[in-house]
Parts: sequence; structure tokens; C-alpha cells
Amino acid sequence: MAQLPTVNHEQFYSILASNQDMIFMHTQVLEPSMCQMTEELFSPKSLERHLYTTTGSETDFTAISSLRGVYMTSVLSEDGAMETVITFDQGAKWQTLRRPQNSHCDTETSTNRPNRCRLLIHAAYSITMMMNVPMLPLSQSSAVGIILAHGSVGDEVSSLSPDVYVSDDGGYSWMLALRGPHHYAIMDSGGLLMAVEQTNAPRPAPFSGFHGQRAGGSRSMNVSLWGYRNDFSKWVVITIDFRKILTRDCEYGQNEGTEGDYVQWLAHSADPSGSHDGCVLGYKETFLRLRKDSVLLEREGLCRH
Repeated sequence: MAQLPTVNHEQFYSILASNQDMIFMHTQVLEPSMCQMTEELFSPKSLERHLYTTTGSETDFTAISSLRGVYMTSVLSEDGAMETVITFDQGAKWQTLRRPQNSHCDTETSTNRPNRCRLLIHAAYSITMMMNVPMLPLSQSSAVGIILAHGSVGDEVSSLSPDVYVSDDGGYSWMLALRGPHHYAIMDSGGLLMAVEQTNAPRPAPFSGFHGQRAGGSRSMNVSLWGYRNDFSKWVVITIDFRKILTRDCEYGQNEGTEGDYVQWLAHSADPSGSHDGCVLGYKETFLRLRKDSVLLEREGLCRH
């Protein structure tokens, strides 16, 4: 049982997330001498200037379900700019997100403020500010390492039309997957990602079997789309069964000379040559994941891992 200090009228606590080992708690204290509010995660202090609105209690704090120890949130820099930060070790250390290699900052930001050329994830606060963000960041425990999120790159925090970014390594690296706001879903344990445009007239739904690198319940192979058809003046539900599209069975590569459709993946790996590579919070985790170029159906009982 955690023992918290007594709360007075000049401070409050808010529980952001909890698991079997710890609790993330936002604290906000009024400093009379400075006439300002200071925000941080609860002691032992993990993060300062954590974004938490006093009017609606909005926060971008997100627990990443697809990789142990990973959390993501927004902070205010010393000059008042909003930044997205991520931790891979349950709050011991936070860092800003890397800029995706396939996206670029505007010329003015790249020239005058290169330190601002980084990825900002749009979550609950952006939705409160009436930005076109149809979904919060999405991850699933059965889709190891996969994160889908809306974001923008550069100094334009108020981007009116954020794009969809994908990470397949738990947030260490990101890739621009789709332009503009989308509704998205994780299916087939991360082997299939699907997205539908938010505003434009419906077109064939893009889907990907390449960890989001090609656009084209998380274990399901069925997805239902609900929308309005102008030609019929009716609301309709359309169900897509990807079992009829992805017909090839997966292969483990048990025969000599074959690689199969799966590869071993060491979580939190940054330096494969190091003896402590991938060691986070006391131990390493290795997963069997689909290769990025394998487009197939993970049949229950055959290739589920």
C-alpha cells in the first residue's frame, strides 16, 4: 500500500496508470512565491513540466501495451512548446521521439530551430483543442512492438491535419505511414494493420501486412466499417473478411535451408554486439514475430505465438 502525503487546497494528485509494480501519479502544486503551477509525476520524481490541463484534466499520458516498460506523454518545454516524450524503462529516463526518416521538417524550422525537428504525437490534448485527430495512439499486447498514432513533425504543434505514424519496435523508431487523419485498427496479432480516411469520400481501405511499411479485438481477421452512403441516403455497415484475401498459410521454416515467415526479435535492442543489449528492468525478452515481408494469415493453433 502506498502512503501519500496529505493533500491541501494548493495541490492535487491524479493517478495516470498503474501495474503490479508501480503507480504513475501526476502531482500539481501551487508555488505562492512564484505564482505558478508546477507539474510532475509523483515521487520519486520521474518527469517535470508534465502536461495536464486544470480545466478538463486532459493528459496525453499513454501506456504502451505492446512492449513492457514503455509509456508516452506530452510535456511543456522551458519556452512553452509542447513535446512528446517516451520512456522505455518505466519512467527512469524520458526522451523525445526521433524524427522519422521518411518525413521532413519545413525549411524554416530545419534552418532556424533544428532541435524542434522531431515527432510530436497527437493525443487527448489535441482532441480537446478541436484538432482533426479521430483516434488516440493505439497498441495491443498481442501485437508486439506495434504502435499506431497521429503525429506531426517540426515546430507546427497546431498542425490542422496530422498524419499517421507507425512504430514496430515499441517507439524507438517511427515511420510516416499515411497522409492525413485516419481511423485505424490492429488485427491478426499485428500481422495486419488497417486504416480508413477520416474526412474524404470512402475509397478502398488501405491495409498493410508489412508492419505498416506498405499501405495497402487485435487477433481478429474481420473488420466492420460504419458510414453513410449518399447514393442510398442510409447508414450502412460493411464487413471485410481478410481471410478471403490472405490465403497463404504461414511457415515456421523448420526444414533445413528455409527461413520461414518468422524471425526472432529482441525487445529494446540497440546494440546487438553488447552483452547487455535488450536488458531492461532486469531481464531480456525475445519474441517470435512475422517478417515484415510476409503477407499471410496467422491461423489459430498453427502460427499463433
